[in-house]
Amino acid sequence: MRMDVRFRCQAHHAAVGAVVALVVALVMIVWTLVSARYGSEPTSRTVIGWLLIAAGCGALCFRRRLPVTVAVVTLPACVVYYPLSAQDGPLMIAFALALYTTAAETEDPLGAVREGLAATGKVITAAAAIMIVVFAASCSAPTGCCGSSASASRWRSCWTPWSSAV
Repeated sequence: MRMDVRFRCQAHHAAVGAVVALVVALVMIVWTLVSARYGSEPTSRTVIGWLLIAAGCGALCFRRRLPVTVAVVTLPACVVYYPLSAQDGPLMIAFALALYTTAAETEDPLGAVREGLAATGKVITAAAAIMIVVFAASCSAPTGCCGSSASASRWRSCWTPWSSAV
C-alpha cells in the first residue's frame, strides 16, 4: 500500500513537471514567433535558438527530481541564447523557475546554493575559454578581426564603439 502511494506521488510530480514545462515552452514559442515577425536572423542561429529553447524547457520536466542539475542546464541555455538570437524570447523564465525549485525542493538550501554556484562557475569558465579561443582564431585569420587585412589603427577603429570608421 505504501509503495502504491509513493508511486502515485512520483507520477503526480512527473505529470505536474511535464505540464509546467509545456506551459513555459508554449509561452516561449508564442513569444519567439511573435518577435520573429519583427526581426530576422540567419537560419543556423534560428535552429540553435530553438534547440536552446527545447533544452531549457525540456530540463524543466526534471526540476523536482534534479533541481540543481536543471538550474545548471538552464543557465548555459540562457547565456548562449540571448547573445545569439535576435528573437529575445523569455527563456529566462526557465532559469528563474529552476532557481525557485532548487531553493524550494532541496533539504539543504545552502548546500544546493554552493553546489549550484560551483557548477555555474565551471560552465561560465568553460564558456569564457571558448569565447577567447574563438576570438583569437578570428583575429589570427587572414582577414583579421574586422574582416579585412587592415593595420592596427583599422583594428582599433573596429573595436571602438564611438568610432565613425567601420
